[in-house]
Amino acid sequence: MNRFRVLQIGCGSEYGGGSTYLLTLMQAIRDQGSETHFAGTPGLTLAAAEDSGFTVFPVPAMRREIRPWNDFVALLQLIRIIRAGRYDLVHTHTSKGGFLGRLAARATGVPAVHTIHGFAFHNESSRLARLFYTRLEKTAARWSDLLISVNNEDRLEAVNTGIVRSEKIITICNGIDTSPFNRSFDRFKKRRELGIGNEELLVGTVARLAPQKAPLDFVAAALHLLSRRPDTKFIMVGDGPLRNLVETFIRKSRQADRILVCGHRTDVPELLAAMDIFVLTSLWEGMPISILEAMAMAKPVVATDIKGSREVVRDGETGYLVPPRDPVAVGEAVLRMAGRAEAAKVMGGNGRRLVEEVFNARRMTAETINVYLQLLTRRLPQRSIPEVRDPYRRPQV
Repeated sequence: MNRFRVLQIGCGSEYGGGSTYLLTLMQAIRDQGSETHFAGTPGLTLAAAEDSGFTVFPVPAMRREIRPWNDFVALLQLIRIIRAGRYDLVHTHTSKGGFLGRLAARATGVPAVHTIHGFAFHNESSRLARLFYTRLEKTAARWSDLLISVNNEDRLEAVNTGIVRSEKIITICNGIDTSPFNRSFDRFKKRRELGIGNEELLVGTVARLAPQKAPLDFVAAALHLLSRRPDTKFIMVGDGPLRNLVETFIRKSRQADRILVCGHRTDVPELLAAMDIFVLTSLWEGMPISILEAMAMAKPVVATDIKGSREVVRDGETGYLVPPRDPVAVGEAVLRMAGRAEAAKVMGGNGRRLVEEVFNARRMTAETINVYLQLLTRRLPQRSIPEVRDPYRRPQV
């Protein structure tokens, strides 16, 4: 079986790195000659899939929060969609989409793959929350034919905590299409549009304004940096539930002219080209697409030392790693990088090569489609799972 019909299922109305992953994978499936549809929460991701020409199925009852009645209704909707579509395979994403989608696949007798883009539990979770979500993950893993982790640490944690047996989980690291970042952008034109001078240091982030991304830590780091280097400006690209709080904090700091909140944008490559340094202050991640995109644009990165990010950011080679929840450390790392222009340029070049060699969409999609084909031809034993390229392999620099 070389052609197939696969239903992608995800939960989340906002657009983020997971949305980019999903659309990249769906496009590769279509290019391969197979058919893929998307069922998920109404919102920007669903709209983007529809705009790209894919068949979509809104599931309004599916929400991130645990709401038993809504979850039951969403489950019934997913079962109807799977049965009506006669799908060969279901591929689920996000914690809620993964739980309900895999249960619906089991109810309809369809093979299921789940990608772990980061667990619902993380370093910030309480012990009770970790126990609760670990139990849910163990239950859902029984309904899965295979789990894919986008980083190695989550794969190891899934095995070590007993969520899944080692033969039922593999790592396929995130990858991006670098072609949108290969163009020659007029960075000074974009800076003029943003009101940023050519000689000013521009530090930026691309992230959902949500607790996971710790956007207030980015603002606090900006304020620290401004006290040391007033000729700096900052841009925050992305939207989310904390936007009002972030904007209020910035207004109260009286630095609204130095810290710009841009909201959701479709010109991310141009904005990255305009930046000098990219920063991500996340508290937990799967594997951040935004860092990969910044590196594809040859930008040096300052990121928190957490799972996923530290598989991409090689400290001292492609950027700097700093402790999470430490805005001062973020600011100091940016200062150190800004004061070493040539070293920062080398880091950016190293990052670009790393994305081209390891974290690229060709590898990610080819390995995922290969897994689909092996599942559908009933050749799933561990020996038949493709060997995944070592994400720790260092590029030649």
